[in-house]
Amino acid sequence: MKRIIAAIFIMLFMAPAPALADFYVIAGGGLPAGTEIKSLPAEISSSGFYFIKKDLTCGAGAMGIRITADHVTLDLMGFSLIGPGGSDNAYDGVYMNGRTNVEIRNGTIRNFGRNGIRELSTSGFGHRVINVRVTGNAYYGIRLSGKGILVSGCSATSNGEVGIAIGNGTVENSVSSLNVGGSGVYAGAGSTITGNTCYQNGVNGVQPAGECLVMGNTAVSNTGVNIVNDASSTYVNNHTGP
Repeated sequence: MKRIIAAIFIMLFMAPAPALADFYVIAGGGLPAGTEIKSLPAEISSSGFYFIKKDLTCGAGAMGIRITADHVTLDLMGFSLIGPGGSDNAYDGVYMNGRTNVEIRNGTIRNFGRNGIRELSTSGFGHRVINVRVTGNAYYGIRLSGKGILVSGCSATSNGEVGIAIGNGTVENSVSSLNVGGSGVYAGAGSTITGNTCYQNGVNGVQPAGECLVMGNTAVSNTGVNIVNDASSTYVNNHTGP
């Protein structure tokens, strides 16, 4: 019996890895089956899984990563996309225009001359930004036009204007602070803004723009209004301070 059990264990360990390992990079080991981005600027022109394995710096006069395909996952793997600093208002860390189903996750985007992450078109759909830090960008930290957007577990700090802004969707469990010239979180009509912390932003803390659900947020010490009172939105269990 012991020999049979031992044989079973050997077979399990020698079995092929689950399908998940075929496209997800395992930190610290494993064979990457996606596409590594090794330098900036870069363009993603085909659907699929992309990742970085070190901090990447982008010089002046270029987008960090331009995504021109739909159905893309970009995993920063805990590393950073780093811009050249300054306020060149033509270049973003990650740029999209009318894309569908793009996910950006797990890292930092900082010091770009315009926005950290940008979806330009109102036809953009289904993007997700998860566990990303955007800091020190000259304009917005995260600026996603379009619908069906999810921003979750992110941090937007010390950007030149708004920390996090979406056209429609959900901003949840994120921190937006010290954004000099704009609000902490802005969300367009029909959005959900829940579980966020916004403080010391240069304009408002939380700014819904019509028929939003604003629930469980904390907003304190913002220069303007901590949580904007929009007559058509619903407010539940929010906390505001001075």
